[in-house]
Amino acid sequence: MFLFRSKQFDPDQFENELKKVTSKISQNEKRLRKLQVQKKYYTKVIPLYLSSAYVIYFSYLYQMDFLKRSKNILTLIIAPLIIGVIYYTIISFFDYLINNKESYIEHLKNEHNEKLMVLKDKTNFDKTRDLLARFSDGEDIKEMEKEVDEMRQKKAQYLKMIQAGEEGKILEDLQHGQRTNNGFYNHFLTTLLGENELGPDKRYALICSNCFQHNGLAPPGKTAMQVRYICPKCGTLNGNQAIEKQRATNEENEEHQATAASD
Repeated sequence: MFLFRSKQFDPDQFENELKKVTSKISQNEKRLRKLQVQKKYYTKVIPLYLSSAYVIYFSYLYQMDFLKRSKNILTLIIAPLIIGVIYYTIISFFDYLINNKESYIEHLKNEHNEKLMVLKDKTNFDKTRDLLARFSDGEDIKEMEKEVDEMRQKKAQYLKMIQAGEEGKILEDLQHGQRTNNGFYNHFLTTLLGENELGPDKRYALICSNCFQHNGLAPPGKTAMQVRYICPKCGTLNGNQAIEKQRATNEENEEHQATAASD
Protein backbone atom coordinates (compact mmCIF):
# COMPACT_ATOMS: atom_id res chain seq x y z
CA MET A 1 0.00 0.00 0.00
CA PHE A 2 1.14 3.51 -0.78
CA LEU A 3 0.64 4.54 2.85
CA PHE A 4 3.43 2.23 3.99
CA ARG A 5 6.15 2.23 1.39
CA SER A 6 8.77 1.26 3.90
CA LYS A 7 8.86 -2.23 5.31
CA GLN A 8 8.74 -1.00 8.88
CA PHE A 9 5.71 0.66 10.40
CA ASP A 10 6.51 3.97 12.10
CA PRO A 11 3.69 4.84 14.55
CA ASP A 12 4.90 8.44 15.03
CA GLN A 13 5.06 9.13 11.31
CA PHE A 14 1.66 7.53 10.80
CA GLU A 15 0.17 9.63 13.62
CA ASN A 16 1.56 12.81 12.04
CA GLU A 17 0.11 11.89 8.65
CA LEU A 18 -3.27 11.16 10.22
CA LYS A 19 -3.21 14.50 12.07
CA LYS A 20 -2.39 16.36 8.85
CA VAL A 21 -5.32 14.76 7.03
CA THR A 22 -7.67 15.52 9.92
CA SER A 23 -6.46 19.12 10.04
CA LYS A 24 -6.99 19.52 6.28
CA ILE A 25 -10.53 18.18 6.57
CA SER A 26 -11.34 20.63 9.38
CA GLN A 27 -9.85 23.63 7.53
CA ASN A 28 -11.60 22.84 4.25
CA GLU A 29 -14.93 22.29 5.96
CA LYS A 30 -14.63 25.77 7.49
CA ARG A 31 -13.87 27.25 4.05
CA LEU A 32 -16.81 25.37 2.58
CA ARG A 33 -19.20 26.80 5.17
CA LYS A 34 -17.80 30.28 4.48
CA LEU A 35 -18.37 29.88 0.72
CA GLN A 36 -21.93 28.67 1.30
CA VAL A 37 -22.66 31.71 3.49
CA GLN A 38 -21.16 34.05 0.89
CA LYS A 39 -23.21 32.46 -1.90
CA LYS A 40 -26.39 32.87 0.13
CA TYR A 41 -25.53 36.52 0.80
CA TYR A 42 -24.76 37.41 -2.82
CA THR A 43 -27.81 35.51 -4.03
CA LYS A 44 -29.93 38.02 -2.11
CA VAL A 45 -27.80 41.17 -2.53
CA ILE A 46 -26.90 41.09 -6.24
CA PRO A 47 -30.49 41.09 -7.58
CA LEU A 48 -31.44 43.76 -5.06
CA TYR A 49 -28.60 46.14 -5.98
CA LEU A 50 -28.85 45.63 -9.75
CA SER A 51 -32.62 45.96 -9.76
CA SER A 52 -32.36 49.12 -7.68
CA ALA A 53 -29.83 50.54 -10.14
CA TYR A 54 -32.15 49.71 -13.03
CA VAL A 55 -35.12 51.43 -11.36
CA ILE A 56 -33.05 54.51 -10.57
CA TYR A 57 -31.84 54.69 -14.18
CA PHE A 58 -35.37 54.30 -15.52
CA SER A 59 -36.65 57.02 -13.16
CA TYR A 60 -33.89 59.34 -14.28
CA LEU A 61 -34.73 58.88 -17.96
CA TYR A 62 -38.40 59.33 -17.26
CA GLN A 63 -37.92 62.59 -15.36
CA MET A 64 -35.52 63.98 -17.95
CA ASP A 65 -37.90 62.99 -20.73
CA PHE A 66 -35.19 60.90 -22.38
CA LEU A 67 -37.44 57.88 -23.00
CA LYS A 68 -38.26 59.09 -26.47
CA ARG A 69 -34.72 58.46 -27.62
CA SER A 70 -34.23 55.07 -29.21
CA LYS A 71 -30.77 54.69 -27.68
CA ASN A 72 -32.11 54.97 -24.14
CA ILE A 73 -34.99 52.60 -24.87
CA LEU A 74 -32.51 50.02 -26.17
CA THR A 75 -30.46 50.41 -22.98
CA LEU A 76 -33.54 49.77 -20.85
CA ILE A 77 -34.26 46.61 -22.82
CA ILE A 78 -30.71 45.24 -22.68
CA ALA A 79 -30.11 46.14 -18.99
CA PRO A 80 -32.21 43.24 -17.55
CA LEU A 81 -30.29 40.78 -19.73
CA ILE A 82 -27.00 42.18 -18.48
CA ILE A 83 -28.26 41.91 -14.88
CA GLY A 84 -29.21 38.27 -15.46
CA VAL A 85 -25.80 37.44 -16.97
CA ILE A 86 -23.96 39.10 -14.07
CA TYR A 87 -26.12 37.26 -11.52
CA TYR A 88 -25.69 33.89 -13.27
CA THR A 89 -21.91 34.36 -13.59
CA ILE A 90 -21.40 35.17 -9.91
CA ILE A 91 -23.62 32.30 -8.69
CA SER A 92 -21.96 29.85 -11.08
CA PHE A 93 -18.57 30.93 -9.79
CA PHE A 94 -19.60 30.19 -6.19
CA ASP A 95 -21.13 26.85 -7.26
CA TYR A 96 -17.84 25.91 -8.89
CA LEU A 97 -15.86 26.77 -5.76
CA ILE A 98 -18.30 24.91 -3.48
CA ASN A 99 -18.39 21.77 -5.66
CA ASN A 100 -14.63 21.76 -5.95
CA LYS A 101 -14.26 22.12 -2.18
CA GLU A 102 -16.79 19.35 -1.49
CA SER A 103 -14.96 17.00 -3.84
CA TYR A 104 -11.66 17.73 -2.13
CA ILE A 105 -13.16 17.15 1.32
CA GLU A 106 -14.61 13.84 0.15
CA HIS A 107 -11.17 12.86 -1.13
CA LEU A 108 -9.60 13.73 2.24
CA LYS A 109 -12.24 11.72 4.11
CA ASN A 110 -11.59 8.70 1.91
CA GLU A 111 -7.88 9.04 2.56
CA HIS A 112 -8.58 9.34 6.30
CA ASN A 113 -10.74 6.19 6.28
CA GLU A 114 -8.15 4.34 4.25
CA LYS A 115 -5.44 5.23 6.74
CA LEU A 116 -7.62 3.95 9.59
CA MET A 117 -8.23 0.68 7.74
CA VAL A 118 -4.51 0.30 7.11
CA LEU A 119 -3.86 0.93 10.79
CA LYS A 120 -6.32 -1.81 11.76
CA ASP A 121 -4.73 -4.22 9.29
CA LYS A 122 -1.24 -3.31 10.45
CA THR A 123 -1.97 -3.80 14.15
CA ASN A 124 -3.37 -7.28 13.45
CA PHE A 125 -0.60 -8.22 11.04
CA ASP A 126 1.78 -9.74 13.60
CA LYS A 127 -0.94 -11.93 15.13
CA THR A 128 -2.09 -13.04 11.69
CA ARG A 129 1.45 -13.87 10.67
CA ASP A 130 1.97 -15.99 13.80
CA LEU A 131 -1.28 -17.86 13.17
CA LEU A 132 -0.35 -18.50 9.53
CA ALA A 133 3.06 -19.79 10.57
CA ARG A 134 1.54 -21.98 13.30
CA PHE A 135 -1.40 -23.38 11.34
CA SER A 136 -0.08 -23.93 7.82
CA ASP A 137 -0.87 -26.58 5.18
CA GLY A 138 -4.55 -26.83 6.15
CA GLU A 139 -3.87 -28.30 9.59
CA ASP A 140 -5.30 -25.35 11.53
CA ILE A 141 -8.58 -27.07 12.50
CA LYS A 142 -6.84 -30.11 13.94
CA GLU A 143 -4.37 -27.96 15.83
CA MET A 144 -7.12 -25.79 17.28
CA GLU A 145 -9.11 -28.86 18.36
CA LYS A 146 -5.99 -30.18 20.04
CA GLU A 147 -5.51 -26.87 21.85
CA VAL A 148 -9.12 -26.86 23.02
CA ASP A 149 -8.83 -30.42 24.36
CA GLU A 150 -5.69 -29.49 26.25
CA MET A 151 -7.41 -26.46 27.75
CA ARG A 152 -10.39 -28.56 28.85
CA GLN A 153 -8.09 -31.04 30.54
CA LYS A 154 -6.25 -28.17 32.22
CA LYS A 155 -9.54 -26.70 33.41
CA ALA A 156 -10.62 -30.02 34.93
CA GLN A 157 -7.24 -30.29 36.65
CA TYR A 158 -7.56 -26.78 38.08
CA LEU A 159 -11.08 -27.52 39.35
CA LYS A 160 -9.76 -30.55 41.23
CA MET A 161 -6.94 -28.47 42.69
CA ILE A 162 -9.43 -25.80 43.81
CA GLN A 163 -11.60 -28.43 45.52
CA ALA A 164 -8.48 -29.76 47.23
CA GLY A 165 -7.58 -26.28 48.44
CA GLU A 166 -4.42 -26.02 46.32
CA GLU A 167 -5.01 -22.53 44.89
CA GLY A 168 -1.35 -21.65 45.37
CA LYS A 169 -0.28 -24.31 42.89
CA ILE A 170 -2.72 -22.90 40.35
CA LEU A 171 -1.17 -19.46 40.80
CA GLU A 172 2.33 -20.87 40.26
CA ASP A 173 1.18 -22.75 37.17
CA LEU A 174 -0.49 -19.67 35.68
CA GLN A 175 2.57 -17.51 36.34
CA HIS A 176 4.84 -20.14 34.78
CA GLY A 177 2.53 -20.36 31.75
CA GLN A 178 2.68 -16.59 31.29
CA ARG A 179 6.48 -16.64 31.31
CA THR A 180 6.85 -19.57 28.90
CA ASN A 181 3.94 -19.04 26.53
CA ASN A 182 2.35 -15.68 25.94
CA GLY A 183 0.52 -16.40 22.70
CA PHE A 184 -2.27 -18.59 21.44
CA TYR A 185 -2.19 -20.91 24.47
CA ASN A 186 -2.89 -18.10 26.90
CA HIS A 187 -5.74 -16.85 24.76
CA PHE A 188 -7.57 -20.18 25.07
CA LEU A 189 -6.61 -20.48 28.73
CA THR A 190 -8.19 -17.14 29.47
CA THR A 191 -11.27 -18.03 27.44
CA LEU A 192 -11.86 -21.36 29.17
CA LEU A 193 -10.79 -20.52 32.72
CA GLY A 194 -11.47 -16.82 32.88
CA GLU A 195 -9.00 -14.21 34.07
CA ASN A 196 -6.46 -15.07 36.74
CA GLU A 197 -8.20 -13.99 39.90
CA LEU A 198 -4.95 -14.25 41.86
CA GLY A 199 -3.00 -11.99 39.49
CA PRO A 200 -1.18 -8.91 40.78
CA ASP A 201 -3.93 -6.68 39.39
CA LYS A 202 -6.62 -8.48 41.39
CA ARG A 203 -7.02 -7.56 45.08
CA TYR A 204 -9.88 -8.69 47.26
CA ALA A 205 -11.67 -6.71 49.94
CA LEU A 206 -11.22 -7.85 53.54
CA ILE A 207 -14.74 -8.08 54.99
CA CYS A 208 -15.17 -9.14 58.58
CA SER A 209 -17.20 -12.37 58.84
CA ASN A 210 -18.88 -11.14 62.04
CA CYS A 211 -19.72 -7.44 61.62
CA PHE A 212 -19.10 -7.12 57.86
CA GLN A 213 -16.71 -4.20 58.39
CA HIS A 214 -14.51 -3.34 55.38
CA ASN A 215 -10.87 -3.64 56.46
CA GLY A 216 -8.89 -2.77 53.34
CA LEU A 217 -7.61 -5.03 50.55
CA ALA A 218 -5.79 -8.35 50.57
CA PRO A 219 -2.16 -8.39 49.33
CA PRO A 220 -1.70 -9.15 45.60
CA GLY A 221 -1.85 -12.86 44.86
CA LYS A 222 -3.94 -13.74 47.91
CA THR A 223 -7.66 -14.18 48.45
CA ALA A 224 -9.47 -12.65 51.41
CA MET A 225 -9.73 -16.03 53.12
CA GLN A 226 -5.96 -16.49 52.99
CA VAL A 227 -5.32 -13.31 55.00
CA ARG A 228 -5.41 -13.65 58.77
CA TYR A 229 -6.34 -10.44 60.59
CA ILE A 230 -8.32 -9.13 63.57
CA CYS A 231 -11.23 -6.84 62.84
CA PRO A 232 -10.58 -3.49 64.58
CA LYS A 233 -14.31 -2.93 65.05
CA CYS A 234 -15.50 -6.14 66.72
CA GLY A 235 -12.20 -7.94 67.41
CA THR A 236 -13.11 -11.07 65.40
CA LEU A 237 -10.24 -13.13 63.99
CA ASN A 238 -10.70 -13.62 60.22
CA GLY A 239 -9.11 -15.86 57.59
CA ASN A 240 -8.99 -19.61 56.91
CA GLN A 241 -6.59 -20.34 59.74
CA ALA A 242 -8.51 -18.06 62.06
CA ILE A 243 -11.80 -19.76 61.26
CA GLU A 244 -10.28 -23.20 61.79
CA LYS A 245 -8.79 -22.08 65.11
CA GLN A 246 -12.10 -20.52 66.15
CA ARG A 247 -13.92 -23.70 65.21
CA ALA A 248 -11.48 -25.80 67.23
CA THR A 249 -11.93 -23.46 70.19
CA ASN A 250 -15.70 -23.72 69.93
CA GLU A 251 -15.52 -27.51 69.79
CA GLU A 252 -13.32 -27.57 72.89
CA ASN A 253 -15.76 -25.28 74.71
CA GLU A 254 -18.66 -27.52 73.74
CA GLU A 255 -16.77 -30.58 75.01
CA HIS A 256 -16.02 -28.83 78.31
CA GLN A 257 -19.66 -27.81 78.67
CA ALA A 258 -20.82 -31.35 77.89
CA THR A 259 -18.35 -32.77 80.45
CA ALA A 260 -19.45 -30.25 83.08
CA ALA A 261 -23.10 -31.06 82.44
CA SER A 262 -22.53 -34.82 82.81
CA ASP A 263 -20.74 -34.26 86.14
